[in-house]
Amino acid sequence: MSLLKTTAIVLAAGMVTAVSAFAASPKPGHSYQGTGKDFMNNAPKWADEASGKIRFQTSSDGTDVIQFRGTYSYYCGAGTSDVTEKKMAISKSGRFGTRFSQKFKGANGKVNSTAYVVVAGRFEDGGSQASVSYLVDYVFAGSNVSHPYSTSNPRALGCASWVRGTVRTS
Repeated sequence: MSLLKTTAIVLAAGMVTAVSAFAASPKPGHSYQGTGKDFMNNAPKWADEASGKIRFQTSSDGTDVIQFRGTYSYYCGAGTSDVTEKKMAISKSGRFGTRFSQKFKGANGKVNSTAYVVVAGRFEDGGSQASVSYLVDYVFAGSNVSHPYSTSNPRALGCASWVRGTVRTS
């Protein structure tokens, strides 16, 4: 075997070990809670203007995040609300998430906005904590947003809040 092949095999084995060290399985049947910074897109860049509370549980077999709830603030209408999701599968690498949209009707009974939501998380530190991120982008009827689930260009979104934080087992 050539020195180049041997070096490549050693490097690949080292990378697999390093990646495995970051992946973590959740604690089955545990509750997680914490806070995150709530960034809003009412400036040229994401502006850290509030904080959100994050909490969820893991299923008894550790394969799902259940009863997810994350709070956020928004500047359009100056209020607060929640992102909720009943169940999200946890991958073998310790990641979970979902993406969905929900239409809202005004007092006249017509749809006046759509909320685009993306939740992403990954378990760390032996499963005792997780990094969590969720974006809520309200796009009002008549507005056009090319990528309502993307955080890369805050000015291209509607009325958006992006919470990023850490939760720990209780």
